[in-house]
Amino acid sequence: MRREGICMSEFIRLQTEKSFALVCPTRGMNTVRLSFSGEDILRFPKDTEELDAEKYLYGTPLLMPANRTSGASFELDGERYSLPMNEPLRGNSLHGIMTDKTFRIKEKSENKVVGFYRNECADFPFSFECEVSLSLEDDGYTQIYSFKNTDKKRMPLIFSLHNTFLAKGYARAPIGMRYEWNENYIPTGKLLPRNPAEENLARGGDTEGTVLTGYHTSEGHAAQIGKIEYTVSDNFTDWVTFNGRGERGIICIEPQNAPVNALNTKKGLKILDAGEGEILEKGVYVATSATEPSPRKIAMPSAGK
Repeated sequence: MRREGICMSEFIRLQTEKSFALVCPTRGMNTVRLSFSGEDILRFPKDTEELDAEKYLYGTPLLMPANRTSGASFELDGERYSLPMNEPLRGNSLHGIMTDKTFRIKEKSENKVVGFYRNECADFPFSFECEVSLSLEDDGYTQIYSFKNTDKKRMPLIFSLHNTFLAKGYARAPIGMRYEWNENYIPTGKLLPRNPAEENLARGGDTEGTVLTGYHTSEGHAAQIGKIEYTVSDNFTDWVTFNGRGERGIICIEPQNAPVNALNTKKGLKILDAGEGEILEKGVYVATSATEPSPRKIAMPSAGK
């Protein structure tokens, strides 16, 4: 069966009167398509084959451990752990283990789906549970990511969403200082001022024709792409930006809950004790104005043991 240009066999469709979303439970609960009143918000694939060919650049891929880990290994509490070295030319582990994991569907209605995954994967040698709750309204979409450490040992949590929005000209993101990186795209520890393209993004302006690629501290939790407001919970502390050198019609504004390579530096790294949980949330809404965002505050649910 085919609908809306995408092979539907591995996708769940959420629907309201004015909006729809397509979710792929076999690819980390990736929301691969989102449309409000007939306008697409995300870059979307035509099928899972196309999705797998560029799995980080369609929809909202779940990254955990997020971004790059130098040497594809890290130490915690006196024990060294290895990750898949899937960026071998730079000696890094890149974007984690979750993008191809299958989630079991716990709940499904016309406009909401909840997926569940239990990790026993040697690629990230910690036992944990992840629940993803996705809810669609006519003018908004809420994504809630709940993690719980079910292991007997402490577990690091570095999480991001590689949101690949369709570029809409105007964009604004609360990016702060830029992390200097080395030849392997690993932060050196030095913070730099924003470059002109980043300054334009921080103020809010037309990003067409500019090149955006960087790691940043955070100066807030609300961004905007065209008429879309984009809000994240307060436990996101950093932003990553990317737009394919301005040549692909996309803009990735990615929230992250710790700096890149935090598994090694431990800077800002969230570590869950045995039995402890963490909830991270993102909302996408139709804005009231294309140039004057009015960010909606996300009320954080409590998380704990």
